[in-house]
Amino acid sequence: RNIEDTETVADAEGAADETPPDDAASTAEAPPATVPARETAPQPAESRPAPSTRTPAAATTRAPATGVVRVLGDVPADAMVRIRGDGVDRASRERTFELAPGRYDVEVRAPGFAVVATEVTVVAGRNADWRPVLEAQVLEAPTDESPTTSAGDPPVSGQTAASTDTPDPAAERAAAITAAVQAFGTALQSRDPAELRRAWPTISDGDARPWEQFMTSRDVRDLRVTVTVPTVPDGEGDRVTVPFQLRLQYQNPGAPPPSDPIAYQATVERRGERWVLTGLRAGTP
Repeated sequence: RNIEDTETVADAEGAADETPPDDAASTAEAPPATVPARETAPQPAESRPAPSTRTPAAATTRAPATGVVRVLGDVPADAMVRIRGDGVDRASRERTFELAPGRYDVEVRAPGFAVVATEVTVVAGRNADWRPVLEAQVLEAPTDESPTTSAGDPPVSGQTAASTDTPDPAAERAAAITAAVQAFGTALQSRDPAELRRAWPTISDGDARPWEQFMTSRDVRDLRVTVTVPTVPDGEGDRVTVPFQLRLQYQNPGAPPPSDPIAYQATVERRGERWVLTGLRAGTP
């Protein structure tokens, strides 16, 4: 190899060192190829769903439009219950009645028992419970021991003239006063605070509270109330104090009832044509 050839070769090699091939340079300096992210074409304005501005409605429950009257307690199976009021006049042997709000008269009739009635107020969505107390009717059958005579005939020997049906004012007064006292026991038996205030119309809220708490307590079960009026004092005034005994029988393991009747004194007054209870205190005269 001669000098000229050597320089030519050296020049060629130097040129090769100074200017690398374009392909090599681009290969060394170019970043790795990336795939451009695929763009989603924007939707036309008219086809885009508008954002909702409505607040989801809260779940609502429709308020009941009726109430229920329930006749509870020891009512004979063949008893007929009649409901009257607000355009309703219904009689059946059912014990539960769904009614519109309002005031209704409720009546219970059963063979062999006196008719009992009360007034209830129906409130939408609530129960109006009534526990009637039915008293057996005692019918006295005529006897054949008293001889009879034809009209106009004089009484025979040993026979007195037929007595007239002249009312005895003293007996009627005693019966009315006794009924007023017994109405208090009937109200307790019903376990209806409204009945308590009907039997004792002058009772104050403070006096009514302990009785109402007792009547409505769930711990008091199978309540039986007995009122005994031994005698009604004689008199002609419009106010009388009547001693009586109140016996309470019920089931309550936590607080058993008193074993003996409780002595009370009732103040009864004439209000118009009827006698009503106006006062009550424990103890004997």
